Amino acid sequence: MEHSLVLWSLFVCIIMTHNATCFFPNFWSKLISGAWRSSTHQDITEEAILRVTLQAFQEVPNSQGQKIDPEEFKGKILVSDDIFAAYYGMRVSTKKYRLAISEVVNANAAMDFLNTTRNDAIQHFDSEQIQAANQLLLFRRKEVIQAIKSENYEVARTKLGELLHSLQDFYSHTNWVEMGYLKVHPHLLLPGKEVKAVVGESEPTCRDCDGMECWDNVLEIINKKKLLTSGYYGSQPEKPPGKCSHGGIFDDSRNQGAKGGINKDSTSSLFSPHYYLHAEAAELAERATVKFLQELREAVSNKLFMRLFNIGSGAGLSFVIDTTGSMFEEIQAAKERAHDIIEKRHGTLDEPEYYLLVPFHDPDFGPVTKTRDPEEFFRKLSDLYAIGGGDEPEMCFSAIQMALLNSPPLSDIFVFTDASAKDMHLKNTLESLLHERRSRVTFLLTEDPLRKGRGRREVLHPDRFQPYESIAEASGGQVVFTSNEGIQQVSTIIEDVTASSMVTLYQKLGHLHGKRIHHFYVDNIVENITVQVAGQVTSVVILDPADRVQYQDILDAQIQPQRSAGSFFRTQLPPQTAAGRWSIELHTLGKYTVHVRGHSQLDFLYHFAVPSHGTHPGLSKIDGKPMRGVPTTLVLSVTGIPHDSAALIEEVSLQGVHGESLATLSLEPTNHSGEFVVEVPSLPDQAFSVLLRGKDEEGNILQRVSTELNSIAEVMVEVSTPNPLYPNQNCTLFFLITNLGMKDNYKIHVTDDQSFLQHVNISRAHLNTNESVKGEIILLPPAHIKTGSVVTVTLVVESAKTKNFNFAVKQLSVADQKWDSDPPVCSAIQMNQKCTSLASKCQWDTWTVSFHILEVGSGIARVLQKNGNASITFTESNGIAVALFTSDCCSLQAELYIEDKAGNLGNCHFSTSPTSRSTRIFMWKITILALQMILYIL
Repeated sequence: MEHSLVLWSLFVCIIMTHNATCFFPNFWSKLISGAWRSSTHQDITEEAILRVTLQAFQEVPNSQGQKIDPEEFKGKILVSDDIFAAYYGMRVSTKKYRLAISEVVNANAAMDFLNTTRNDAIQHFDSEQIQAANQLLLFRRKEVIQAIKSENYEVARTKLGELLHSLQDFYSHTNWVEMGYLKVHPHLLLPGKEVKAVVGESEPTCRDCDGMECWDNVLEIINKKKLLTSGYYGSQPEKPPGKCSHGGIFDDSRNQGAKGGINKDSTSSLFSPHYYLHAEAAELAERATVKFLQELREAVSNKLFMRLFNIGSGAGLSFVIDTTGSMFEEIQAAKERAHDIIEKRHGTLDEPEYYLLVPFHDPDFGPVTKTRDPEEFFRKLSDLYAIGGGDEPEMCFSAIQMALLNSPPLSDIFVFTDASAKDMHLKNTLESLLHERRSRVTFLLTEDPLRKGRGRREVLHPDRFQPYESIAEASGGQVVFTSNEGIQQVSTIIEDVTASSMVTLYQKLGHLHGKRIHHFYVDNIVENITVQVAGQVTSVVILDPADRVQYQDILDAQIQPQRSAGSFFRTQLPPQTAAGRWSIELHTLGKYTVHVRGHSQLDFLYHFAVPSHGTHPGLSKIDGKPMRGVPTTLVLSVTGIPHDSAALIEEVSLQGVHGESLATLSLEPTNHSGEFVVEVPSLPDQAFSVLLRGKDEEGNILQRVSTELNSIAEVMVEVSTPNPLYPNQNCTLFFLITNLGMKDNYKIHVTDDQSFLQHVNISRAHLNTNESVKGEIILLPPAHIKTGSVVTVTLVVESAKTKNFNFAVKQLSVADQKWDSDPPVCSAIQMNQKCTSLASKCQWDTWTVSFHILEVGSGIARVLQKNGNASITFTESNGIAVALFTSDCCSLQAELYIEDKAGNLGNCHFSTSPTSRSTRIFMWKITILALQMILYIL
């Protein structure tokens, strides 16, 4: 990266408006600040998740009953690809796992960039708001657990990232490290416990520092009394005299008494007065993150915790099916293809994680069926009948939207229909959701666009299926036209696309007449390669790197064609496919598509980001479309490269719809395994996809294509970070629309999937260049809504002149206003003790204690014991809960954890001591006397 760019970025960073700081957000912060040895929120979070994942793999057997040996990774750098290979016994795709981690990391980093969170002292443990910050942590803990148990994993990952940011800031912003503690705070983020020993509001905490560095500026009496304090930042709230500042060059309060600061965010004295304690703070922050993730795994179960991070999650199988009378053959094809996939993949890593079905016709669509049980899915599929209809269009886009909102990111959705869409107003909303969820739609159409269709007398418009092509191209899917007779063969595309390790080596959309030649590269890290050609094609010839014909139309060649149906050709290359450049020769009559796919662990994710300057410089992920004329950074995460691999990732190419190269950019690795960045001074004006290029260990060219199309926008859409929704209570979202292009009129369209939408105060806006307009969205959940429900709100802003649009998508969860925030409480009601003072006999004697548990809120979820040798018997009847604790006499302490269904954790503690014979007789007499008194009272 050019030195001038770094200096310019640092200059902009210094002069920009400042906001509150914490550990730097991500790797970009190190470049801007020059603090290369600093640990960022990204470093801390990723390492902690890897460590807890490894721990889970060491404790939870895989499908073959195998676990990772605890000694295997001791002292090694943790890389997700290596950990997964050790657990599953083979190289597997970690793409979905890396996506889950990136969602947590991006939500964590966004706390420093969003207007609603970056200056909030409570969110960052600033300005001595320690107890309030801990209460917020506890609230977020409940939100995370609730979202996981409701299997709303995207919401859970966002909430988890926000929680971890605040938790990590505690160790950087308070004086916990300065007090000499080498362990995490025992009561922080622990339900039922308070963070006490916080300094008084008027009590001085710091003395002045000389210069940027601050040594021992926290008053000795504060650290000696073990009183917690944290630094004030800026003027919100105003710093009282004698209090510590956050410090650093962007903190205006650093010049007020007491001068200086105490933050440990980085290894740079320019940004962090206590830079010399950064390593200790980062270590404790990571340990606290690991501790919470371990507790979270225990709270929600191993199964749900693994699903949270997409561990063991294969691809889903999602069908959207037109059920009008002409669809008999298509429904039969869907049944056959589903049956084949269920049979072939049962018990494998490619077994679908879930099955989803949405039927539609006119005027109805749905309901959605989502299940993990393949037999239930097949029963629902078998219950579909083609009936009625005979006209078009149908409610296709509504059905796709329903499927999309019930599918996780990186899903493939397959649509069977022979009719056009009636609900065209949802097209931009659908494209926005597909972009946000990184999912694809493939249409299998049994209707010639030039025919009348369905036996009607009227001639339908030949372009009526163009919206399907637009949706498919934008999402990276396909539109395949076939006949009722050919649908069985064409539907094999479903098996090719839904393999968990499927990658795209080449794709091309063509539209010219004549002979066309396409080239694709095969490397040594890919296998099971299939070539698909669809459209107005009369012949297909495939040649290997030695120019030998391997497939020619439907003739019997060295490669036996597997499927060929009209304008759809599919064949699979031999198992030992030669590496190098392959060729496809086509004779075409018009529009066609070429897709070359294979199975490989080497794949990539990417997103666009813009530098966020200020006290906490970093890369802020763009959630909508990137903006025209704005310098943008492309961030890539490459999976499937072992830590010791010699494979090289060299560059990316931005290519147009027809495969033409629009820009080629060299990649720069970060210090994160598999992560690369490249600055794009100006993104192309036309739609483009991203192609990754490099070399395998033997020097062969490798290519991977991310099939979806990206486009730039001239209007920026921002929506405020929402608070939780509450039943029967209005919630207002504020949005800001800014026009960075020429003067234009804009249409504003808002939808939600739960019918919570009550009002949008503007539907149109006329904006000059650089002009903005604010708006409000009002939602009202019904009184009976289930706690934990999620609503997805989509805001689309479209230019009336160019039809170019941008969007924002927000997911909000419903919280219970009467949420149980009180942990269960307990008391010892009876003890039976036979322990003697003879240590040699302790293992032979036992003692018991009974606890009465009081839980008046959500109910008791489970009772856990801390003592390794003890056992617990728990009974609950008629509202009375009793736990009987039994232990040998080698341990004379009883400690129980009681968790209620809201996630609150109560603690029971009881201790005893060995007794003499006379003492035991006395205790028995007291017990008998107490029982006699109770009987007398009754």
